[in-house]
This record gives sequence, structure tokens and C-alpha cells, in this order.
Amino acid sequence: LIYFWKKNQWELFDLTKDPRELKNLYGDPAVGELTEKLKAELYRLKKELKDDDQFADEQPPPGVDGPPPVRKRS
Repeated sequence: LIYFWKKNQWELFDLTKDPRELKNLYGDPAVGELTEKLKAELYRLKKELKDDDQFADEQPPPGVDGPPPVRKRS
């Protein structure tokens, strides 16, 4: 289970059947129970590790994942 905060998007892949990660199973009812179990484990680990950020409630400021954007001179 992967979460991309910049896109506010989840992904889930069956690496045995789909090792190249071509078919995103997130949202597929056939894996709904597994998705919920994985999310519960993720939230449990976040609590255990005292990671208090929230998933895409607020986007981080520019520069968090790299250099800040270049400003154009006026």
C-alpha cells in the first residue's frame, strides 16, 4: 500500500501477479478487506512512531521534497 501525498492518491499492487506494478488494485472491492487491514497497520505504526502528520489534510509547503520553486523577477 502506497500513498502519494502530492497527488492525494493511494496505490495497491499484487507484486506476485503484477511485479511491474501495472494494475492499481486500490478501490477494487475484491481487495477491500486487505486494503483496510493495511491502512489500519499503517495508522498503528504512525501512532507507535509518533508520526502525527495527516494524509493530505494539508499539502506541505514548497521545498519539502526538494528545492523551493524558482521565483521570477518582476
